Amino acid sequence: MTAAATTGRIRLKEAAAKLGVHPETLRRWAQEGMVTYWAVGRGRYMEFEPRDIEALDTSFRRDRQAPPVQHVTYMGIDLAGGVDMTVVVPTDMLDVATEAAAKHGVPLKPRVP
Repeated sequence: MTAAATTGRIRLKEAAAKLGVHPETLRRWAQEGMVTYWAVGRGRYMEFEPRDIEALDTSFRRDRQAPPVQHVTYMGIDLAGGVDMTVVVPTDMLDVATEAAAKHGVPLKPRVP
């Protein structure tokens, strides 16, 4: 019998499947503190409380039901070496995006789609 079976917790792969995300995505979220996890087997495995995964899933479902963004701004990001990338930023988030880009030294330029 596995430790997960005796504790009622679920392993990374099963939790990721419940959320509909790749296991590495859930691993990153856990390491970033978005969800509590237990490191088991000398830290080789992650286990999660089912209620924590359900809460995260509920949060995602609420976000997916949000009305679509109506107003967006296309911003060009000039990355090092002349690589250019376009990001779509909701207009109401433009100040936040601009501030974050400036903090990291990434120039943003408005662009027409």
